[in-house]
Amino acid sequence: MASTVTHCYHMGCYGALPAIRMAHGFMASSFLGITPPKSRIDIVHTEILSAHGNLSNDSAEHIITMTLFSDGFIRYSVFSEAEAEKRQMKGLKILALKENLLSDSLDKMTWKLGPHTFDMTLSLKVPYAIRDNVKRFVVSLLNEAGMDFDREKENLAYAIHPGGPAIVKKICGELGLTEKQVELSDKVFYENGNLSSVTIPY
Repeated sequence: MASTVTHCYHMGCYGALPAIRMAHGFMASSFLGITPPKSRIDIVHTEILSAHGNLSNDSAEHIITMTLFSDGFIRYSVFSEAEAEKRQMKGLKILALKENLLSDSLDKMTWKLGPHTFDMTLSLKVPYAIRDNVKRFVVSLLNEAGMDFDREKENLAYAIHPGGPAIVKKICGELGLTEKQVELSDKVFYENGNLSSVTIPY
């Protein structure tokens, strides 16, 4: 069977979301006669963040960045609903897809070419910028999925990308979530660190 490979680079921690959106689009368009109907689309993430470590830079900011991030690799698949039912598969169903850009946030996180590696900066303001915008986003996302946040929030588990411990804590506080509801995010971070685009699929 022929395979088509689509490359999608330099998305960072957010990378799983456009990958799932692309897979969803490829799957949906295949049922419109554009390509033969597909039953499965594989997504592969490769993150070699250690390649960007600069051991000669002992600034506090760089040490924090190096201790937060780690290498990661994962493959997972998007199946058509019919194929998932036929195989009696367990998994997650895509109910809605949504993204949000935060205005005035460009300087909060940078990824620039340095002399030997890419250099990253993370502002201490990142968790606060996310906190200040997350509730509006989550309410809107759940509305698109036909759900009411206030009515459903206690019955849901949350896969928060643990960019760092402060991000998960700020989001929990803003949304009024329990530690149990975000335990998977904490577990992935504790066991692996921030795997960039690999983290959410884990």
